[in-house]
Amino acid sequence: MAVLLVLGLAWGLTMPLAKIAVEAGYGHFGIMVWQAVIGAALLGAILVMRGVGLPLGWPDIRVYVVISLIGAILPNLSYFEAARHLPAGVMSVLVPMFAFAIALALRLERFAALRLVGLGAGLTGILLLIWPDAAATGPAAAHDIWHTAYWVTIATLASVRYGIEGNYVAKFGTAGLDLVQALCGTFIISACLTVPLAVATGSWVSPLSPGAWRRVQS
Repeated sequence: MAVLLVLGLAWGLTMPLAKIAVEAGYGHFGIMVWQAVIGAALLGAILVMRGVGLPLGWPDIRVYVVISLIGAILPNLSYFEAARHLPAGVMSVLVPMFAFAIALALRLERFAALRLVGLGAGLTGILLLIWPDAAATGPAAAHDIWHTAYWVTIATLASVRYGIEGNYVAKFGTAGLDLVQALCGTFIISACLTVPLAVATGSWVSPLSPGAWRRVQS
């Protein structure tokens, strides 16, 4: 229970932190680079301490690439953009909702009425979070409603991709890799893919530059 609580708090914390980063003006790929580099460094250190290597066979690389694309790069493109326009709470609720729906479609989970009630509660929570913007009347309110609905749709794309990632792993496994190996390899592939994209799009940022922290603090 304690582990689940810590993981839940950590997951929830990523939402407001992402919102702070994008509202400070940082680009998607620039953020993704440092997510990948820091994650690869930390998990690589754990592998070294355990005396375990990182397998680089074709089945292993396929796992790294697939998870990197559907579990990191593609969903983050939608996620970071939607984070500019939506409350962090909305982003937190969407992911588990779609993960369960996809699991049902792939027959990885059995239907249960209690879980359906949970999905309904999650949807109700989203409506309550965005309702203040929709409560007013007039043309401006209508614009706000459509604006919010659009960005909820974009956030949903990220949630669907995260759900696909989790269910892909559940269905096809990780080619014998343990969790640390799979994630370390995924982060390395993500870094290799996002560094050139960050440079090409002008979103590269160095956390060592003085201006990087001033932008967040402001």
